[in-house]
Amino acid sequence: MNEKHRDAVGIFDKYAEQYARKYADHPAYVASYQRLIDLLPAEGARILDIACGPGLASAYLLQHIPSLNITGIDLSGRMLALARTHAPLARFERRDCRRLADLEERYDGLVCGFFVPYLARDEVRSFLKDSRQIISTGGILYLSAIEGAYEESGYQSRDGKDSLFTYYYSREELQRQLLAAGYAIEDWERASAVGSGAGELFFYARAV
Repeated sequence: MNEKHRDAVGIFDKYAEQYARKYADHPAYVASYQRLIDLLPAEGARILDIACGPGLASAYLLQHIPSLNITGIDLSGRMLALARTHAPLARFERRDCRRLADLEERYDGLVCGFFVPYLARDEVRSFLKDSRQIISTGGILYLSAIEGAYEESGYQSRDGKDSLFTYYYSREELQRQLLAAGYAIEDWERASAVGSGAGELFFYARAV
């Protein structure tokens, strides 16, 4: 784990509760989860929630499809503790989300909410390639990111402290990366980021 990743884990541990309160029930995110539900395979599908954070996506999915078999993974211990509270029907494990190749299971759906902003370009490429190896053909990948020019990526601070390196990606670049990894784009959406004028991207891609 490099310094940027260690910093991210520490900051998410520190602000886990605030993060959960800020993003719970946000209309754009709720709408994106509902769109995901429309595309997911049949009830009982196996879902991997990658960089699950406080388990908000898992909780929403299980609220609407209780038969889903969801596993969430994250490196933040505090986030995992919250996730187990928010989505007690899911299973949560402390794992490095960049090491999907270590997983032996295959899934019908992958949920990846705002993990990409903490991955460099080559890491996104490897991540998507590995994700295709653990998702069944026809399965759905949900991927969200912060929109912007990659060259403008850099450290962002929280109230002037706790700087976190954030990567920006254009819609076109992420589409190219998804297609190269073996996905077809089913749909995509853009929304305004919470608390800023930046854009957020939501992709729904099918493994082919």
